[in-house]
Amino acid sequence: MDRKRSRSKYSAYFDRDGEMGLCRLCPSKIPWSKSGGTNCIRLHLATKHPVEMNEFKLLEEARAKMSRPSVEDFNNSTIENSLSSIYVKEENVDLWRENSEESNEKYPAKNPSYKHTDQDQLVFETILGDRWPVENVEGEFFRRLLRKLRPGFELKSVEHYVNLVLPSFRSSLESRILTDLKFAGKISLVFDYGSTGISGLDCVSVMAHWTNSATMEPKSALLEFKTFRNPAEIGPQFLNSAISKFQISRQNQIVGVINENASTADEIPILPNFEGILDKIPRILYTNHWNLLAKQKSILLEYRRLQNLHGSNPYYAHFLNIEFSESDLSSESLQRPEFMSWTDHWGLLYFLLDTQISQVLSNFCATTKQANCPELTPDELLISKFMYSILMEIKSARNSIRNQSYPTASVIIPTLRVLLHKLEGLEVSGNLSDTTSFIKSQVISDLQNVSTICQNNEILKIATFFDPRFRDRYFFESHKEKIIATYREFADKNFENKLSIKEEKPNQMDLSSFDLFLQSQGPSKPTEVPGANLEKEIAEYLQEEPNSQLNPIDYWIFNQSKLPILKTLAAQFSAIPASANSKSRKIYEDGDKIFSMKNMDSIKEDFGFCSANSEVDGVF
Repeated sequence: MDRKRSRSKYSAYFDRDGEMGLCRLCPSKIPWSKSGGTNCIRLHLATKHPVEMNEFKLLEEARAKMSRPSVEDFNNSTIENSLSSIYVKEENVDLWRENSEESNEKYPAKNPSYKHTDQDQLVFETILGDRWPVENVEGEFFRRLLRKLRPGFELKSVEHYVNLVLPSFRSSLESRILTDLKFAGKISLVFDYGSTGISGLDCVSVMAHWTNSATMEPKSALLEFKTFRNPAEIGPQFLNSAISKFQISRQNQIVGVINENASTADEIPILPNFEGILDKIPRILYTNHWNLLAKQKSILLEYRRLQNLHGSNPYYAHFLNIEFSESDLSSESLQRPEFMSWTDHWGLLYFLLDTQISQVLSNFCATTKQANCPELTPDELLISKFMYSILMEIKSARNSIRNQSYPTASVIIPTLRVLLHKLEGLEVSGNLSDTTSFIKSQVISDLQNVSTICQNNEILKIATFFDPRFRDRYFFESHKEKIIATYREFADKNFENKLSIKEEKPNQMDLSSFDLFLQSQGPSKPTEVPGANLEKEIAEYLQEEPNSQLNPIDYWIFNQSKLPILKTLAAQFSAIPASANSKSRKIYEDGDKIFSMKNMDSIKEDFGFCSANSEVDGVF
């Protein structure tokens, strides 16, 4: 197989035009012989563009180091780093060297001492914000456009942004996160598994959530993201390394972790995953009706197939005009029911029942005289409608609560109680009352067990108590006395010692006539600051009726002077998410969009990490 000739290492700064080099940084033309002489272009770079020359030297140092690894480097290297040590220092070999003719892989060198510039920052934020393929920075037509729009602004090479800017940018983000976490109060963690969509390659992430105590707004950061092929690579040590890396105190800072897939240290409480709780309900619905689920899916898949096949035919347009996007219900979910969420099941029944796809498909098959058209029997239709009514109650209860940023843990206990109340009132009648009554009783029994577990979770109860949308009204028994007993010492230590402010005696020479007059009237009364009282604040807080449509952030900012203790405590628990964020796959996909080269997962991980943190940090 013929190998493509690699670009010169000077291609980031010069375009070759015959025996001349066209400088990308200025209009100069410099002699550049094809036989290999580079003294002229190197001298031009050093004298006219010293900043870029310094950058070039850093790249050369990185390449030289990679071509001559030390014994320590060799012993500590991973497989990927070992492969990347194949660099050679030659005139016509670029920093990107093809290592394999069959895989066409490239292994970039890195230099940890490089600090990215403001221009690097601007370009990199654009790449991350738009999930823009990094290779586009070398697109000739884009460069031409950029030169015309902004003369003098030049994009660097791909290797510059991958080898130098990427590690520097990630390092700066990690430093910023480390600083934020130092001043954070309580922190909750989310440990999330996901599939990359590539066979045998999965991914995992650790997110941190906390509250800005001044503004009461939730904050979050991606602490770590990793792809893996062997599940043994991911265990408690992965979470523990992220905690240690960002110097998070287990005893004083971590509230708990949402983690259904991996074990953690005993001292970290496990928080419930609300979406995971709701996802179990459809499995209960279909426990004895898996054949019905298979038929429901076959109807929708057959409709999609016919729509793709005949949808553009005007003769069939009135049959196949029901619109839905892939995001409404993915084909991947339909093919693998074990991954279907409760919203996927709701979507399936919505299309079958509310949009009448089942009836439309039956009419289409009758018109076109197609045999073996999947169709629900009258009994199956009744059972499907009852299942749909249960999922509609879930959707209604879940969506009735307004959330400014994302659903927080405080919604779990109230939503379960409301949902149980609504399901208990669900009517069961008709020829299949025995079947539907059994389905209903199974769902209610499971939700009652889960609700009891959540009612016994101290962290959930505290988070719910300090949410002004719910307060103390959704517990089986009041949580007021427990709150007072738990936090009285905290309140006494931090608030009730501020009883008076001593006034300093002013210098008599500085007093005006007005000051002397007041002094002649006798001593003033000491300025008193009423001591904050936990019991008093709680009593006043519970006098107000909860309102599910309140904005908790606005409430605590508005009442911070009236309820200073409760506002301080609420800030510790208000950012706990209700569910795992399920962002691991998206993080990988974003990294893959930016850097799509195969078998370079560590670089995709870095791009995904930077993109996720730049987004949540508001860089864009």
